[in-house]
Amino acid sequence: MGVPPVRAASTPDARCGGVQLDPSASRVGARVGHPCHGPVVLRAGRPCHAVGCARQACYVFHVLAMWLGVMSLSTTGCSGPTAGAGLVSAGQWHTVGTSVLGEPIRAYVIAPGGRTDALIMGGCHGDEPKSVYVVQQLIAEISEGRAEPPPQGCVLLPVVNPDGYTIRRRRNAHGVDINRNFPTANWAPGRPRSRMFGGEAPQSEPETRAVMEVVQRFRPRRIVSVHSIDRQRQCNNYDGPAEDWAALLAAHNGYPVTGSIGYATPGSFGTWSGVEQGIPTVTLELPSHHSPQRCWYDNREALLAFLTGASPDTQQQCR
Repeated sequence: MGVPPVRAASTPDARCGGVQLDPSASRVGARVGHPCHGPVVLRAGRPCHAVGCARQACYVFHVLAMWLGVMSLSTTGCSGPTAGAGLVSAGQWHTVGTSVLGEPIRAYVIAPGGRTDALIMGGCHGDEPKSVYVVQQLIAEISEGRAEPPPQGCVLLPVVNPDGYTIRRRRNAHGVDINRNFPTANWAPGRPRSRMFGGEAPQSEPETRAVMEVVQRFRPRRIVSVHSIDRQRQCNNYDGPAEDWAALLAAHNGYPVTGSIGYATPGSFGTWSGVEQGIPTVTLELPSHHSPQRCWYDNREALLAFLTGASPDTQQQCR
């Protein structure tokens, strides 16, 4: 039996509790914009693996996913009714670019008055799924009402490199390390077979350009790029005028504050945004030997404090 047809999202009855059906990407393994939990991957004949959500839109998502088996969804602020008090949708999903293979790069945007003070992103390296998990949990924390939306707005981008993330490979589908592809003064291509190949030219990759467009469009005043690292080298690595922000994170997660990761990173996002653009930028390196749940537990308060800008000691705004 074939998959039932999916109506176009433009028709009024295609909306269910804030969910829109997108007929252009109905297939197994499609990464979807879950109305509560951010990007998830659908498996044939199963709902997504998000749990503990009482929102009607989430329930509709699960039922439809189970019925169709394969489909793709996007959200438009998810303004449908909720099944519990205090659960609110604070932002909207935006497609900010596409990957080499045409997968959407999605960001959850909260922009009161058009302002977005902070950018937090993960999944630049596809083999660092903990970074994706942490940003997804942060989105869920805000969208489900367990944390207050940051009053100055933010952009939360869980998966910069969807092609690499799908197959758990560091580089994108062109074999380029996105975090070595930014147009910095120290950019260098490196060796094509290297895990850190910087590409044939700076900003040659669509994922790189998507991130640059996000920064230029939303103009965040501070940035965290979430990664993970092995051999117990977790840290809050800052670039540009971001030492105070790294210290703010450290006050909550207990990771060391450092201005150097310990090896050369030509063409890195931190160099481009922090050093050359002058935007305070922290690369949050999660410990790869910890579980995703532990990484989130250790960094929940750190990231929420970063979004609000509140110092844990003085409750003053960091500068």
